[in-house]
Amino acid sequence: MEKIGGPISVACLILLGLSIFSCSSSVGGVEEEDEETRSGQIIGRSGGSLSVSDPSSELSGSEIVIPEEAVLSDVQFSIRDSSLPGPLPPGVKQAGPCASFYPHGQQFKRKASIFLPYKDSDNDGLFDGGQGSEKKAAVFYFNTQTMKWEKQATSFRSLSSNRIGIKTDHLSTFLIAVDESVPDTGTDGTDIPPLVAGEYFTGGAEYTFRNGEWVLWPKGCIVDKSVRCGQSWNLTVVFRLEGLFAVIDKYTTMTGGYSVDVADDFKSAVINVFDIPEFEKVKRSGDAALWTWSAQFEKDHTRVTKYRVMDDSSLEAAAVTGEKIYADVEVVDAQTIKVDWKVQADTDLIPGDILVVIFEAIYNG
Repeated sequence: MEKIGGPISVACLILLGLSIFSCSSSVGGVEEEDEETRSGQIIGRSGGSLSVSDPSSELSGSEIVIPEEAVLSDVQFSIRDSSLPGPLPPGVKQAGPCASFYPHGQQFKRKASIFLPYKDSDNDGLFDGGQGSEKKAAVFYFNTQTMKWEKQATSFRSLSSNRIGIKTDHLSTFLIAVDESVPDTGTDGTDIPPLVAGEYFTGGAEYTFRNGEWVLWPKGCIVDKSVRCGQSWNLTVVFRLEGLFAVIDKYTTMTGGYSVDVADDFKSAVINVFDIPEFEKVKRSGDAALWTWSAQFEKDHTRVTKYRVMDDSSLEAAAVTGEKIYADVEVVDAQTIKVDWKVQADTDLIPGDILVVIFEAIYNG
């Protein structure tokens, strides 16, 4: 990636079922649930989460996290297991429990996060049962229209807690599987100096002395306002008469930074984080999905004629009262992330408009 200028300055769940490796299917729309399944958790407009915490369950660690404004009314969510709805594709081996997240067919205005656990009892980087390396695993979902399993982009991977996560705009049946066609590349984050769970994606790990011992000083205040803010990075999108200008850097700018590619739909930008020298720790870990990425609109510098800034995380369409638009970031593959600003930049921006998205990441461990 070419550097094109100087510094930028802009921006519980009640688990029901006993069997492992099992799932259910639905037939169009929101699936009708039985009485047992309905005993889950009601989550509404303010968001929330539902997780399996029973250590005796094979689904312990399964979780759904629903952000604010993802649903506009109260919905009863639950998780359960049942038989596989269809065979896996050739070369794909099941490597963990599969779970049905209800209500099937539920759509989200903002993407929810789904997490699934797997077994690696000796933490050697290999699945129990001989399915191979954890780094080759992915989450698949069963498409009831095509009756086939589809691989999803991994947005979260933790080698220490043995969980994999994705972001999704709908609920269905999900499982962890190993795709034998994917090479085992990169490192597992054990290089010297070692990365520490909770570490910020830029700069060295910082420690504070607390209760008689040195502990990591947590950073990353996009999601957790109670912790110390680290040096987040800004994606700046500017509409000029000569065209669209998109860059990332530590600061907001309209003249420099690392240029990034805008997607064909003009609603997001794709960033190869391994190409950014300042993201050396992400490259050293070998997988961008080993980091939890967060993003929000930058309130002080975003100036979009057709929208107004609601708060640090959302915009609102000027002509559509209450229609909020949230920035997001997700992992595309081991070295690529996509920062999504939702506004269609080629038509919704006019010359002089500037849109800024702040993003950061925390190491999962």
